[in-house]
Amino acid sequence: MLPSPYDEKSNKKEIAQSWLGCMQACMELFTEFVSVGEDARSHVLHNCSCIDFLFDLFWEEDMRNNVLKHILELMKIVPSSVEDQKAKSQLCSKYLETFTQIKEREKCFAELSIDLLVGMREMIMIDPMYYQALFCDGECFLHVVSLLNSNLDEANGEKLVLNVLQTLTSLLASNDSSKALFRALVGKGYQTIQSLLLDFCQCHPSEALLNALLDMLVDGKFNTEANMLIKNEDVIILYLSVLQKSSDSMRQHGLKLFQLLLRDSISNRASSVRAGMLNFLLDWFSQEDNDSVILKIAQLIQVIGGHSISGKDIRKIFALLRSEKVGKRQQYCSLLLTTMLSMLNEKGPTAFFDLSGTDSGIRINTPIQWPLSKGFSFSCWLRVENFPRHGAMALFSFLTENGKGCFAVLGKERLSYESINLKRHCVQLPVNLVRKKWHFLFITHTIGREFSGGSLLRCYVDGVLLLSERCRYAKVNELLTSCTIGMKVNLPQNEDNGSLDSTEDIFPFHGQIGPAYLFSDAISSEQVQGIYSLGPSYMYSFLDNEASTFYENPLPSGIFDSKDGLASKIIFGLNAQASNGRKLLNVLPVLGHGLVKKPFEATVMVGTELCSRRLLQQIIYCVGGVSVFFPLMAHSERYADVNHSSEHVLLTPITKDRLTAEVIELIASVLDENLANQQQMHLLSGFQVLGFLLQSVPPDQLNLETLSAMKHLFNVVANCGLAELLVKDAISGIFLNPLIWLYTAYEVQRELYMFLIQQFDNDPRLLKSVCQIPHIIDITRHFYWDNAKSRSAIGSRPLLHPITKQVIAERPDKEEIRKIRLLLLSLGEMSLRQSIAATDIKALIDYFETSQDMTCVEDVLHMVIRAISQKALLVAFLEQVNLIGGCHIFVNLLQREYEPIRLLSLQFLGRLLVGLPSEKKGPRFFNLSVGRSRSLSENQKQISSKMQLIFSAMAERLFRFPQTDNLCATLFDVLLGGASPKQVLLKHSQIDKHRSRRNKSHFLLPQILVLIFRFLASCEDESTRIKIIRDLLDLLDSNSSNIEALMEYGWNAWLTASLNLAVLKDYKSESQNQDDSWILEQKLVKSLFCIVLCHYMHSIKGGWQQLEETVNFLLMHCEQGGTSYCHLLRDIYEDLITMLVDISSEENTFAKQPCRDNTLYLLRLIDEMLVSETDHKIPVC
Repeated sequence: MLPSPYDEKSNKKEIAQSWLGCMQACMELFTEFVSVGEDARSHVLHNCSCIDFLFDLFWEEDMRNNVLKHILELMKIVPSSVEDQKAKSQLCSKYLETFTQIKEREKCFAELSIDLLVGMREMIMIDPMYYQALFCDGECFLHVVSLLNSNLDEANGEKLVLNVLQTLTSLLASNDSSKALFRALVGKGYQTIQSLLLDFCQCHPSEALLNALLDMLVDGKFNTEANMLIKNEDVIILYLSVLQKSSDSMRQHGLKLFQLLLRDSISNRASSVRAGMLNFLLDWFSQEDNDSVILKIAQLIQVIGGHSISGKDIRKIFALLRSEKVGKRQQYCSLLLTTMLSMLNEKGPTAFFDLSGTDSGIRINTPIQWPLSKGFSFSCWLRVENFPRHGAMALFSFLTENGKGCFAVLGKERLSYESINLKRHCVQLPVNLVRKKWHFLFITHTIGREFSGGSLLRCYVDGVLLLSERCRYAKVNELLTSCTIGMKVNLPQNEDNGSLDSTEDIFPFHGQIGPAYLFSDAISSEQVQGIYSLGPSYMYSFLDNEASTFYENPLPSGIFDSKDGLASKIIFGLNAQASNGRKLLNVLPVLGHGLVKKPFEATVMVGTELCSRRLLQQIIYCVGGVSVFFPLMAHSERYADVNHSSEHVLLTPITKDRLTAEVIELIASVLDENLANQQQMHLLSGFQVLGFLLQSVPPDQLNLETLSAMKHLFNVVANCGLAELLVKDAISGIFLNPLIWLYTAYEVQRELYMFLIQQFDNDPRLLKSVCQIPHIIDITRHFYWDNAKSRSAIGSRPLLHPITKQVIAERPDKEEIRKIRLLLLSLGEMSLRQSIAATDIKALIDYFETSQDMTCVEDVLHMVIRAISQKALLVAFLEQVNLIGGCHIFVNLLQREYEPIRLLSLQFLGRLLVGLPSEKKGPRFFNLSVGRSRSLSENQKQISSKMQLIFSAMAERLFRFPQTDNLCATLFDVLLGGASPKQVLLKHSQIDKHRSRRNKSHFLLPQILVLIFRFLASCEDESTRIKIIRDLLDLLDSNSSNIEALMEYGWNAWLTASLNLAVLKDYKSESQNQDDSWILEQKLVKSLFCIVLCHYMHSIKGGWQQLEETVNFLLMHCEQGGTSYCHLLRDIYEDLITMLVDISSEENTFAKQPCRDNTLYLLRLIDEMLVSETDHKIPVC
């Protein structure tokens, strides 16, 4: 090498050209020399002076390209010794130092730097791992990154920046060591690079810059179809930081690309969580002003937070909800709430294996002894990303070296299981697993004998047995050395029939697998359900000290039993959390003291990622648990109305009147399938607190949507582990709390009580604890009144705004309130039918005695009457009534001035009195009771005296008021058990008359005849009296039992009442001077006497006694001056004789008993009457 002519400061052009020619000639000689062979290039590589001269020539502009070419050729030499490697390292260091010298010596250094960077990338492409390590040893990152810390012009600056990023991508691609070294230099998230890039672009990043960062993100060329797997997590924050400073359109495009990255890739979501992307997005959310960009940020927050979230991120979300910008703008708040709700809907295990479907799966390296006594069971939580178009995916394989054992594969809508021993037996079960949804899969294979049904293969999905099939069990004594989960199954070629077509159609599993267990027993259905109840995140050893942690109530079939539980049956249990690098640990417990845990080794394949996450539902305790959502309901007044006229409107924002519903849905999602949150809800009296807060919520927010959310919340707690406790809390604290609902719309309250009716109908046991009659009566009295005069009435005035004092809500109108009240009382009726206590009766008595709200009292009476219409309920009701004091406690209802109340009370008392023990009759002979014990007689006397007192009290109160047709109709209603005479007679006409005569009486409460006859005696309307007597005659004629009931309970009352009738007081045989109505009434009265007495004469043994008593009663009044009664008695005798003769002409009854004896006595009475009349007519001597 010759010294440079510039050192001699020669300005002559000829000399310069001469020197250039000499250098070119020397370079040609050098080129010829190094082209001789590898030894020549190696000699140059080891010659430090030669290397120095080459780099000196690099600064000659005309020589630069050739020199750089030779330097790169020298760097391509494959080292064969330590000296070669040392020399090459020195060459690499010299090469990298050139970057710094370029910046110092060249004004336009960008182009030279780009050439050197391109050379580096070409080297790396030859052997990536080697050259990445070589450049890292030469501190390449420091030199390359320093290029960005320069004054770059706009023209060449971006080109240099892009080349720097491309070179960094090449240096970092698929090399964890390089990435760790670079992270140590520039910080996590590449903070130094971030600052340099933002300084360069001055808040205007180009699309090319963002694309270069995307390439760095995936360690290659980013492609939405071929390469979208995040391989460099630190680039995530770097990319987003640059994207945040770009234009609106580029921000939207960049965020949309990230949505594509995260949408279908669990691995990308896990990378984003590890990079802290959620925290960055939450900060961006609070700073962004473009609504469209905010929407895309929220969608990313939803996806990432749904996958995994930290306590810090949760606190930041709630801080945003309280902040000035978000907290007071309804659309932003609603967007965050919707985002959180979506996060809470994420299900699945907290630790799982993510299998890419390419070189993925779990290999169990430790040989396994196959269970040969009872069978085996395999369980796992899994989520299928995609099924292969053809063939199936491997689930597990447990095989010996020569291919004996069993394996299972999953296809679309089927599970194939093959058992291989001396023969191969394949079974296909219809199993439909939904893509992208977590399922619990459990497979058991029992060992059985042929005579007992053989070995059975059972498949459970989500705890439910889908199908069981007979399948030969592979009894293999050899150790299973080829055991895998999710890996492609490799079997030796076998042409036996009954096997799967070809293992070439079996692909590795593509999706996620949660905790996986293999048991040395065929687990029972109850135990399968128990394991499923533990949830997808259970990944432990089924030891008894874990039971209280995961499940408060006892599990079926001893899941955690120390002796017969599952812990002793575990062969292995694998999960992504129990790992050391790519090695997996076995959760098999050590049972017994002094035992050593058996060695176990399992590894995950390259295409399998270990994922561990924290779901919002499970980590909400970090910020206070489920109660942290309660205060959100009180923030509705802070939100401004949504301006729908703006250019960018968020998709389906939550309106102000839906805010409460959204919060309720959040609470429901937090409680769903999470025992810890359910326990906290109970211990903190969460539903009572929630009910108190709901009382301050504006009624317009307690709408049908809110009620629908409430129903969903109820269904969640009704199906949870603490359902028995939480359901009661929910009903008493919210659903049956009228302070919440009183001012809401009628439709809302109607749906509320209809929902409660449905729930109580499904589970009547709840009625006894949360819906007793006293509570229903109190709600009716205080909230659903009809008359607001009572001091206890709530809601008599409109609801006013606490600040503006403007009316914001009113109760529904009277008609709507009554409809709601009837629904509420339906709950009371259901409660009565379920169980009746003395407190229920006392509550009813208190209400009937004190309430002046007649409409409500009327509705309550209707409810009680409906309830006691059932015989069993009537008996239970009367038992409690008798414990308190008997039926007379309700008699005061009959003195109410409002007639409908009196009439309903009469019906109510009638129902009760019908249910009392009846007064039994004993056989009678000549007016003497025979055939019954003295004690029975005394008991019946007591019953009879009580009944007389009750009916006397009823009559005293009823007849204080004017008598109406309604009272008459009600008396007959009570007599006939809720039917009118017309209805009874119509029913009678449809039944065979002779058969009906032997039926029991239509008079369910014949004692009421006393009140009917008293009504008749005091009735002044002739037509009403005629109707009463005619109805009685029709009833008596329809059924002879009615006649006997009348004689026993009402004959004396009839005799007394009849003598007070005008038609009998002025009775004469000849009534020519009276009108037709008078004659008709007289005829009907006489007919009633005759039809009753005729029946007794014709059909009743000793019937002459009733005739004698009747005659004596009439004769007594004759002696007191009632001469008209003598004429009546004569006509009665005449009609009786006529009726008996007519009957005898058909049946010859005079020759039969008892008619013969009774007729003889009748003739005697007639004879006595004739003798008496004759004595009166004979003159005295």
